[in-house]
Amino acid sequence: MHVRRRVAASTVTVVGAALVLAGAHVAAADGAGRLAAAPAAAAAGPVALSIDAATGKGGRRSLSAPLRVQVTGGTLTSVSGSVTPIGVPPGPRTIVLVGTVAPSGTAWTSQPLLPARTYRLTAVATAPDGSQVAKSAVVRTVPPTRRLSATISPGPHSTVGVGMPVIVRLSRPVTGKAAKAAVQSALTVTASRPVGQASWGWVSDSQLQYRPREFWPARTTVTVKAALAGVWAGRNGGWGVADRSRQFTVGRSQVMTVDGVRHTFVVRRGDTVLRRGGVSLGKSGFTTRSGIKVIMTREVSRRMRSTTVGIPAGSANSYDLDVPYAMRVTNSGEFVHGAPWNRQIGFANVSHGCTNLTLTNAIWLYRTSLIGDPVVTTGTARRSALGDGLGGAWNLSWKQWTALSAVPQ
Repeated sequence: MHVRRRVAASTVTVVGAALVLAGAHVAAADGAGRLAAAPAAAAAGPVALSIDAATGKGGRRSLSAPLRVQVTGGTLTSVSGSVTPIGVPPGPRTIVLVGTVAPSGTAWTSQPLLPARTYRLTAVATAPDGSQVAKSAVVRTVPPTRRLSATISPGPHSTVGVGMPVIVRLSRPVTGKAAKAAVQSALTVTASRPVGQASWGWVSDSQLQYRPREFWPARTTVTVKAALAGVWAGRNGGWGVADRSRQFTVGRSQVMTVDGVRHTFVVRRGDTVLRRGGVSLGKSGFTTRSGIKVIMTREVSRRMRSTTVGIPAGSANSYDLDVPYAMRVTNSGEFVHGAPWNRQIGFANVSHGCTNLTLTNAIWLYRTSLIGDPVVTTGTARRSALGDGLGGAWNLSWKQWTALSAVPQ
């Protein structure tokens, strides 16, 4: 009588108790990975193979209990498998399942389990008569207690100016060079046009920004991916639990330059001058910042009160105004806006720090501007700072900026 070449096997998704499979007559694999026929006189070996991959509440396995394989009536031939972050298809972030075989050759224990992972394993045991049994299981582990997620800006499918940085905000602070490098290495940026040198920089423990060495080229589609699922971000950051992606478009190149000495502005679209006009910047004690700023918001009207920037109500410099056509350029309170009350536009700096325009010029700028358009100011003794608005990163030299990267450039 001939014995078929086969391994007794089954595949299941683990949802509860340990898995047990009784033995069956099969032969050992030959050199080509096939099974050679067992001797006809061989008797069935009483081999049993079990995989302990029981799950608890929510169908997830606790991290306190490693996966275990046990054999009775035979020896363990092999255990193989993979580990992949939940929600991520098998691929580059899939790693090999690793464990330890007991000296008896009848048991196997996995390394400590990682949170939010899908474990796939297959075990093969051999009976004294050479027959084999195989068992497969899939089990998912519980989520981590410290979960790291990310948000990406600009918003999806938005069109922005050439000075707009990519910003990744993390849900938890990440500290330590190795943890920051792990997070940063999970971030990628691709562009439809060559952008030259570009780099991420950590502006705080919970925020990264990405900018080219020069402004973005116009008419560029940018895709940002944060593949954080399964990334260990250190003790403070915890485990990344989800991937994120975003795509946006850099529109036409429009840059406004402001001269605080001559009290003038020029707006260029590419190499073409679109408009010139006068400005009034901050007076003594309220100096407007020089450097590269970027339009952050655009509002037809905004109420501005001196109390929001530390000037007491009723004091000599207090104000409470409905300001027309206001475009914010710093977190600290600078705007480019219309100021129909200011008779010194084009002649003197008398504002409280904002860049004052005539109402006609403010309306024009509002209608032609995008979030992310650069506003480059010169001629004042106060410098723009990193973190003070979307333009902060542009005020560092390239060497200074790349020094904020956790990954060597």
